[in-house]
Amino acid sequence: MIVAWVHTSAHGKAVLTVGTHVLTNNPRVSVHVERNSWTLILEAVTSADRGRYMCQVSTVPPTNMYAYVQVVGMNVVTVPPVPPLIPSPLGDVSVEEGANATLTCEATGDPPPALTWRREDGLPFALAGTKVLEYKGSQLALVSVQRETAGAFLCVATNGVPPAVSSRALLYVKCESVVTVSVNMPGLRRALYRDVEGLSDERSTSLRSNVLMW
Repeated sequence: MIVAWVHTSAHGKAVLTVGTHVLTNNPRVSVHVERNSWTLILEAVTSADRGRYMCQVSTVPPTNMYAYVQVVGMNVVTVPPVPPLIPSPLGDVSVEEGANATLTCEATGDPPPALTWRREDGLPFALAGTKVLEYKGSQLALVSVQRETAGAFLCVATNGVPPAVSSRALLYVKCESVVTVSVNMPGLRRALYRDVEGLSDERSTSLRSNVLMW
């Protein structure tokens, strides 16, 4: 098992240690290993040390744990990570077929969560002229929605701090109903023809035309 410490700040990402090896040129950084414990040590902390520190364990898949350092004057404050939270229920959306629809999701957490949209049934959906299984972003904008687009969509929030959370939004698509009626009643046709036999030629022709339209 290998453990690495990675520092992410406004200046970028840097691998500080891997196992017992210190990779950074910063002489203030060291690592202490005792049994199954890997402790990152920062000496004479400065404002350059603020940011996120990730401890990555080489499991399959890798296990990541986070710590956050804020430097306030001469004091160093370690801020624990916060798992994602979707504080409010998602609003359902109802649109006419052929119109546009937008599903919106907001989440909190530290670090800020990444949001992913997918259908609850796992089927692909149309987006920008192609079929996709998911979309990353807080707003899912669907253009010219069709009746097959209707259904339940899930917004999934993740930020590396378990557990991930999700919330559900329903998309309703209003469309015109098309009803096809098929009539196949030969007995009714024969009865109608018999009923017009005794009429004048002009009325008989008119009624026969109406019967044939059925």
